[in-house]
Amino acid sequence: MSIAISYQVRGCRVAQRACGFTLLETIVAMTIFAGAGMALYALFNTNLMSLAKVRDISAQLPPAYRAAEYVGSINPMVQPQRAIELDGYHVTWSAHLLDPVRQSQSVDGYVGLFEVGLFEVVFDLSEAGRSTGVYRLRVVGYRKVRELDL
Repeated sequence: MSIAISYQVRGCRVAQRACGFTLLETIVAMTIFAGAGMALYALFNTNLMSLAKVRDISAQLPPAYRAAEYVGSINPMVQPQRAIELDGYHVTWSAHLLDPVRQSQSVDGYVGLFEVGLFEVVFDLSEAGRSTGVYRLRVVGYRKVRELDL
């Protein structure tokens, strides 16, 4: 003789095993899932935007280095401003004196052959009419004022 004992759990019999999720439980689960999905999408979107910015900046670095190398080699006392084409990029610069022009000295402390001044050179790098960046460089300008006396 067997005795079947059944008791109620959440309004259904355990022995039946036909109990499922209620509508309220389903809505709560879907809300949690949707919230987590939106958070993951926002994180993914932010990472994609950051990656695009890094790609753009890394593409600008080689031309910016070439332009900085060229602008660093100029003498701002002779060419205080100018515009040139360099590897398909348009480079314009202007130099501004930071320190007053001074007489140079030799290693021994004698009067040198040049006058020197410290300049800040601001140059703009643009491609197809669109500026890719404005950069600043400090360059020493010089001008020969004496001849070597032997």
